[in-house]
Amino acid sequence: MTDIIRKLLYLRDYEKIDFYVDLMLDNLDPDNIHTTSVNRLIFALSGHNPAKALDVFRMIPQEHVNVKTYQNIMLACQRGAKHDGDALFYESALSLLRRMEEAGLEPNKQIFSSVISACCAVENWQTAFAIFQHYEESRNVYCWNSALAVCCKAGAWLEGKSSPCSHLNVDCPARVNSSCCYCFFEALEMYEAYKFVIAPNFVTYNTLVDALISKGKQVELAANVYNEAVNKSVINHWKLEGNVELMNLHHYSRSMAQIAVYSLLNSLLTIHPRWDVTDDLIIIVGKGRNNRDSSNGTSQIGGKVIDVLEGFQMRYDFVPGNTGRICVRSEVLRQYVKRIMQ
Repeated sequence: MTDIIRKLLYLRDYEKIDFYVDLMLDNLDPDNIHTTSVNRLIFALSGHNPAKALDVFRMIPQEHVNVKTYQNIMLACQRGAKHDGDALFYESALSLLRRMEEAGLEPNKQIFSSVISACCAVENWQTAFAIFQHYEESRNVYCWNSALAVCCKAGAWLEGKSSPCSHLNVDCPARVNSSCCYCFFEALEMYEAYKFVIAPNFVTYNTLVDALISKGKQVELAANVYNEAVNKSVINHWKLEGNVELMNLHHYSRSMAQIAVYSLLNSLLTIHPRWDVTDDLIIIVGKGRNNRDSSNGTSQIGGKVIDVLEGFQMRYDFVPGNTGRICVRSEVLRQYVKRIMQ
């Protein structure tokens, strides 16, 4: 019967999955069920019915579960906490992690990622942070990103810490007075501590930039993080169409798009500018069919880009017939550089 459930899962026929699961449970002999069948049952329920997945797990004797079983039930807890916002799933994830260790089973990175994501769903950044630091197996990019995300989501950025930010090589944006210049936050501390141990990816940088902009309003710090990603080639916003190079921000978050343009325009004043001011700059922002910015007729990403351009006092146009592409003429770019450098 588990083969039937697996096929129904592929078809996403959740109503029939529940029917066959109930049928199996009515005739279930927990002492004689095979571990593979348990794993399939829990996985089938993890996405759409995590509460029942927990019920099934609790029915099964410990000798019939393995690491894969825990991986599936942790996934159910993660999804339950995320979609229902129920602390029960978060608490169950922590309880199951302890139970797993007591049974002598070693959690893998998928399990730690699910537990930390469950913490994220209920905005318990302290527990996520503690798990990441305590368990060496959790120190991978997936768990790292989840831990960073929960710190950002829960507002850990807004709690000032007593560590100086001088080694970031930027001016402190949270300066209170000359004798009190501290602006570290839990997530940024975590990033600085592990960025040479774990290779950051696009999700890592996007999480940091988004939090610094939307939560903390720390534009210079966000630009510093973004430039680091560009220099490491983790982020590449250029797209080639024929012989024309375009700045493609269509897949970016609004904060990331904002910082990308901000950083590019600032680079025009350096000895290594990221754009040749003798060429027009075309920025792809998308038309925003489902998230349109009503104030200017383009996407919400486009709205953020326009805010940056206007902040730099730059004129812009839309590519004729396409509100998803913003054009800054070369003469505007040259005038900007000339005006600032004078």
